[in-house]
Amino acid sequence: YNRCGNLHVNAHGGMKSRIADLGVVNFDKVDTAPKKGWRIDCARPHEGHVFVQEINDGRQKAYIKFVVTTVQRNGTLKVKWSPLKGNERRPEFRRGSAGTMGQCGGLHRER
Repeated sequence: YNRCGNLHVNAHGGMKSRIADLGVVNFDKVDTAPKKGWRIDCARPHEGHVFVQEINDGRQKAYIKFVVTTVQRNGTLKVKWSPLKGNERRPEFRRGSAGTMGQCGGLHRER
């Protein structure tokens, strides 16, 4: 979550992650990634919306789902998340020293 008000999905250079906003749906019933509706950079969080994120570092992929439970005025979010079925084994993603968190200059559209 960034000061621009969006959830950025590529935490460091080289990431190829994407995110899909499923809207207000039953979190517990989401068990597969959607076929369409993907954004390749960021999405605006809305309370009650369920998102699926494909985490892709160029070598490995994993899918998670999360629901935004609270968007707070102080610029923080609360979410509930879980791996999608078939993704319970967590891959070993590399950690980058440079990221996008907090570096976004201001409000912009989802993309």
